[in-house]
Amino acid sequence: MMVKAAIKNKFLSIVLGCFFSLSVPIAASEEVQRSSSDILFSVRPLAILYIELTGLSVSENQILVSAGKNLHDYHLSLSEVKRVSQAKLVFWMGPQNETMLVNLAKKDSGNQKWLPLADTQHQWLSWREQIVLIHQFSLALQQALPALKGEIISNEALLVKRINAQFGLWRQAVLDNNPLPVLMAHSAFTPWVAALSMPAPVYYSTGHSHGKAAQGGRQSLKIQQRIANKDIICAIEEPDAHFDQLEKKFPQLNTIMLEPMADSQPLKKGAWMQFWQHNWHKLSACMLFIKQ
Repeated sequence: MMVKAAIKNKFLSIVLGCFFSLSVPIAASEEVQRSSSDILFSVRPLAILYIELTGLSVSENQILVSAGKNLHDYHLSLSEVKRVSQAKLVFWMGPQNETMLVNLAKKDSGNQKWLPLADTQHQWLSWREQIVLIHQFSLALQQALPALKGEIISNEALLVKRINAQFGLWRQAVLDNNPLPVLMAHSAFTPWVAALSMPAPVYYSTGHSHGKAAQGGRQSLKIQQRIANKDIICAIEEPDAHFDQLEKKFPQLNTIMLEPMADSQPLKKGAWMQFWQHNWHKLSACMLFIKQ
C-alpha cells in the first residue's frame, strides 16, 4: 500500500509540476489564480478540499457534476464532455467512484491531465480514509506549488486535527448512547456510521438505483416490521434516495436528508468541517441524541 501511494504521489507531482508554474513569488499571485482557473473538479468535495489546502479560490463553473446527482448511474451531457475537453487538468475521485469518467480518462491518458485522488469507494466520507485522500492531495500540491508549500502543510495539519477531534467526540457520543441501526437506501454514508461505531445500517430499496437491484418483498416487510417495533427510528435520505412511502406508513420514523456531495456547502475555507458538523447535527437529532 505504501509503495502504491508513493508511486501515485510521484505521478501526481510530475503531472501537476508540468501544469503549474514552479516560480510563484507569493501565495496569492495572479499566476497561481490563472492556473487554478484551468482546473476542473469532478465533484464539489474535491473543490472544497482544494480550497482548504491551498487557500485559493474556486468558482462554481469549475465543478463538473452539479448538485444532487447520483454518480453511480450518471451520464455526462454533451456540454459536460466539452467542459472536460477544454480543461487543462481534471481532479476526480477515480474509477471506483466515477465510472462515467473512465472512458474519457482513458482517451486522454496520453496527455496526463487526469488526476484520480481516491482509492476506495466513498473515501471522502470515511473518517480515516478521507485523511489519506487529503494527505495525497496535499503532497501533490506541495510539490506542484512550492511557494505555497508551507501554507499547504499548515492547512493540512489544521484540517486533520479538526477532523480527528470532532470525529473522536462524535464517536464517544455514539458509544454513550448505544444507538439503534439507521435505515439507508444507499451506502454512501456507511463508512461514516461505521467509524462512529454505530451498528451496521439496514438497507431498504424498492427500485433500481445506484447500480443496485430492487429489494425483495419479504425483506422489505421484515424491515417495515422492525420500524413498527421501533427497532429502527432513523432513516437517512439522500438527494436522489427518499423514503416517502415509509414516512406515510410510519409517521414515527425520523428521516433526515444528508448530502454526500456537500451540495449545500459554500466554496470557501472552513466548508469541509461545516459539512461534517451539519451531518452530525442531523444524525444526532434523528437518533434522539439531541433535541431539534
